[in-house]
Amino acid sequence: MARLEMQKVQLAVRRKDAKALFAELHNFGNFELIETRDEALSYSEAGHFTHKHTSAELDSAVEFLSPYHKPSFLSGLFEGGREHTNPQEMENILRTYNPEPVTQKVHELQTALSTASAQKKQLDEKKHALSEWTRLEGRLEDLEETLNTKTYAVRGMPKVITAAHNDFSQDTLVSVRVMSDSVMLLTCHKEVSGDIEAKINRYDLEILDVPDESGTATQALGRIEKEERDLTVKSAQLEQEAAMLAQKELPNLKKASDAALWEMREVDTAEAQGHTERISLISGWVPARLADTLTVRLEETLPAVAVERVTPDDGEEPPVEIHNGGLFNSFETITRLYGVPTHKDIDPTPFLSIFFFVFFGMSLSDVGYGATLMLLTGIVLWKFHLQRGMKQLLTMLFFGGLGSFIIGFLFGGYLGVAPADIHPALTAIQLFDPIGDPLPVFYLALGLGVLQIMFGIMLDILRAIKQNQTIAGLLDNVPWLLMFLVFIFFLVASVGIFPADISALVLAHWGSAAIAVAVLIMITKGRTGKGILGKLMNGVLALYGGVGYFSDILSYSRLLALGLATGALGFSINLIAGFVGGESLGIGTIFAVIILVIGHSLNITLSILGAFIHSARLQFVEFFSKFITGTGRPFKAFKKEERNIILLPDTPT
Repeated sequence: MARLEMQKVQLAVRRKDAKALFAELHNFGNFELIETRDEALSYSEAGHFTHKHTSAELDSAVEFLSPYHKPSFLSGLFEGGREHTNPQEMENILRTYNPEPVTQKVHELQTALSTASAQKKQLDEKKHALSEWTRLEGRLEDLEETLNTKTYAVRGMPKVITAAHNDFSQDTLVSVRVMSDSVMLLTCHKEVSGDIEAKINRYDLEILDVPDESGTATQALGRIEKEERDLTVKSAQLEQEAAMLAQKELPNLKKASDAALWEMREVDTAEAQGHTERISLISGWVPARLADTLTVRLEETLPAVAVERVTPDDGEEPPVEIHNGGLFNSFETITRLYGVPTHKDIDPTPFLSIFFFVFFGMSLSDVGYGATLMLLTGIVLWKFHLQRGMKQLLTMLFFGGLGSFIIGFLFGGYLGVAPADIHPALTAIQLFDPIGDPLPVFYLALGLGVLQIMFGIMLDILRAIKQNQTIAGLLDNVPWLLMFLVFIFFLVASVGIFPADISALVLAHWGSAAIAVAVLIMITKGRTGKGILGKLMNGVLALYGGVGYFSDILSYSRLLALGLATGALGFSINLIAGFVGGESLGIGTIFAVIILVIGHSLNITLSILGAFIHSARLQFVEFFSKFITGTGRPFKAFKKEERNIILLPDTPT
């Protein structure tokens, strides 16, 4: 549980076995390669065009056929349309499936559809060009240049065309025909063509090309529309072929595509490693708990391999991987959103999980919404094979729904309906009324904030102990814990929880205790300063940290605000639906049901989003800042990427 220790290892293998080594590392899935350059070694350029070409061809075929064989909406949403398979089936695909005829057919279909699309585009352009000639009654070929005449088709702004028309009409050697408000035809004797062109330029008119068609424009448009219909029929036939091919071949193509990608990466990675004439050398990181497993596995599968555990270089930081089992696993989502801790920090996942569970429940605080969230996420988790990140997120939301379900009973949240209106027994269970009496919930939220911040300070002590900085960790943190305890005792005594004599003693001396702890903070924090003035300055500035703690504690009031918003909005939705529905059944009832369904759907969506974001923010800003010093480099294992498949375990025979 928690952050995994990393072991740096160096592997040596015969150069001819390098590809087999990386195939084994690929299957192992827990080895991160280190890219190094050693002048004593040689390096090859990644070649093997055949593997790259095969992988690219398969990827292209999958991309082309996928739109023709879409999975169900939910399967596409949660599984991405990936095919279920197992290692044994993948081996059979590699051994028996020949994708070349399929990729060739895909290429032919792509080319034919692309050609048809280009032809349709050309026809559209012709139609657009001909649309301006439909008012011409004569044949288009009659507009060609003759022995004595020349015809110009010109286009311009309507006002300019009108002015030019009036001008050209006065010339007896020019025939003017109006095609539209922006286009006209000018037919003139060749002797005056130069003057006509000069005048056209003076009016800044555009000379159009006469469409290269026979017959009238209307007849040409008819022929083009027929060609378009023929192309549409042809494209539909091609797409039907593509759909039939996708139905039959796409599942195997997806498996072959991922298998080809794996092989390409194994070959290219093996080629890129440093090597001598006969030996390839590989360095990398492996989780320390799996180092022995890796050694045994490689020695069993490769005829000659050497595995050596080595010490990291000075200043070299290992990658970071976290692993939490059981109920804590799903809450890794929060940690990874923030960034994995450094290799010297503590994995916060187990410690944030209970706080996030409670905070999410308080923010949503509704039995109905919590049950709905559990039901929806539970169905998805049960029915679909999800990627690790998605599975962790939905599992965490399932637990969040459980938290809301439980806290909803304590807060009296039932889809905006008062507990007493449902059953009197629910009133007895309710401990808080966020809407009727919000102050107790406010105090509860602040109390949880104090608890989490103090816990974070204690974790910083634990972190310091693990880094052999025990004295510094105690001096930096214990005084602040004492200051928190002083104020907690003061508050508890003020409300009369302690016996009267103890409360009186606490109230009489809490101020002196607070001053003493403040002096202690100044002394312990001032130790790092240089000289008396530096130590004094550091000590005084350290007290300013109390403002930060106070601000952090107030941030937890958002738990009350979110819970209030959820309950108040739910109540408002019910109130509006009641007004619309009226007392008797009728059309109003239908609208009331619609308002209830849409309103509560929006409310639960927004409330879940708000509960997640703000509960996570309390971890990132108020909690993590107390004991996490930074974010580390995530462990990136050399493993098989499942882009188009979901690799399930082999089923026993």
